[in-house]
Amino acid sequence: MDKYHPVSLVLNCQDFYYGDYAAGADIILQDTYPIGINATYSIPFNTYCNFTHGDCGCDNCVGSLFDVSNRLDDLTTYQEWLGQWRKPLWSVLQAFDGEGYWQRLPTDMETWAMALLSFNHGAKGITSWIYPSTDELDAAHGVIAKVVTVAPVLSFLTGAQPVKVSVEELELLDVAYWSVGGQVMVVVASASYVDLKGDVTVRLPIAVHGIDSSPWGNVTWTLVNGNLQAQGLAALATSVIILGV
Repeated sequence: MDKYHPVSLVLNCQDFYYGDYAAGADIILQDTYPIGINATYSIPFNTYCNFTHGDCGCDNCVGSLFDVSNRLDDLTTYQEWLGQWRKPLWSVLQAFDGEGYWQRLPTDMETWAMALLSFNHGAKGITSWIYPSTDELDAAHGVIAKVVTVAPVLSFLTGAQPVKVSVEELELLDVAYWSVGGQVMVVVASASYVDLKGDVTVRLPIAVHGIDSSPWGNVTWTLVNGNLQAQGLAALATSVIILGV
């Protein structure tokens, strides 16, 4: 009732009476936890999992980092179907293991990939379950938080919506860009657990004239004929690049 205190709602299921549950929420969160699961067989309940049966700890997941971004896409689609205003989306990132479902904790690289996948697919905020986690995971969240909550990255995340960039030949590479003023921010997140060899090219659909800065990531990107190019990508590599237009 109090418009000065927005209500947030975490939806664990992919779609269970979404419209009814989401109606009273101002902020919608997703909490797919895909790390270390068996997506097809439930160990705690000793039964299989499919679209209509079983509980494997991550509803209708496949055990991929893309479970996070796919769920955010689902929520955006549901809001469009309902003809409602675009409610802010947040991601709750996995920061735990155990409970019979999750065989291990995420690594720091997986944490950063899930965070940037979230932003690429419309998330405006990131939190985790649970805090405190391990010292290593707490530190991993803190490192990226210090980048995305300050300029220049914050200005893009809050000032525009991401635009998807297709990289057809690299299905495990997720790319999006934001345009604010005279600059563009490109976020690259690899969901590949093996290194990508050779030239990696991200063809940008907008004209850019130079790389202004790289606030996040260890990948060396160059601008070749208006496109971003790197000499290979390490497994689960992530990057944030600011370009001039």
